Amino acid sequence: MEPVLVTLKDDVTNVSRISQDLQRSGLSVRDVFPNLGVIRGEADTAVHRAVRAHPGVLDVERDYTGG
Repeated sequence: MEPVLVTLKDDVTNVSRISQDLQRSGLSVRDVFPNLGVIRGEADTAVHRAVRAHPGVLDVERDYTGG
C-alpha cells in the first residue's frame, strides 16, 4: 500500500458518499478535504485501477506531502 491523493471531479458536494464508495473499492481513507475535493488514503495498484474507474474521480496520484 502506498499513500495516494484522490482528486474528485467538479461536483464535490458528494465527497462523503464518494469516499464511502472508494472505501468499498479497497481504498483506505485517511483524510477527506471536502472544500478541496481531495481524499487522502492508502492504496495498492489494483485499488488504483478501481478508484480511477469511479465516475466521481478525476485523478489518483502518489501522495508526496508526507502527511
